[in-house]
Amino acid sequence: MARQGFHVLAGVRRDRDADAIRSTGIEPVILEITHSEQVGALAARVARDSRALHALVNNAGVQVNAPLEALSMAQWRQAFEVNLFGRIAVTQALLPALLRSKGRVINISSIGGPEGSHARLLRLRTTWCSPCPPAVARRFSGDPRHPLTAPFPFPGVPWSP
Repeated sequence: MARQGFHVLAGVRRDRDADAIRSTGIEPVILEITHSEQVGALAARVARDSRALHALVNNAGVQVNAPLEALSMAQWRQAFEVNLFGRIAVTQALLPALLRSKGRVINISSIGGPEGSHARLLRLRTTWCSPCPPAVARRFSGDPRHPLTAPFPFPGVPWSP
């Protein structure tokens, strides 16, 4: 996106990652999506900018492959915090700017979503239930029959809740 002339705010979790990607057109932003103060700081940063916010790419996620009984409730909660609630928090925080610019929300998920196994349940449920709520998705796609297209499992296949 930066090579195409867009100014990219790239969320990273560590300063060393920010240093590694900083370049022309790429502005790293320290962002742990489970920390409301960092999500709020991102929304304030976007609000101060005179440029339109054209897109939000939700690609944060954690993967824990284990049988259901092998995970503690804390592990379950952390996975949902990152893979579901964190994405919702960022989307809600940036929605006013996206609505003003008629921007888009792009959710990057896992190829494992259409597959099923008890050991993969955690990743599947937290990432495949995380795309935009249908009302928001319809707002950004303009087509109420096909709210969003998902990059997985096949490009162009409509997402449905």
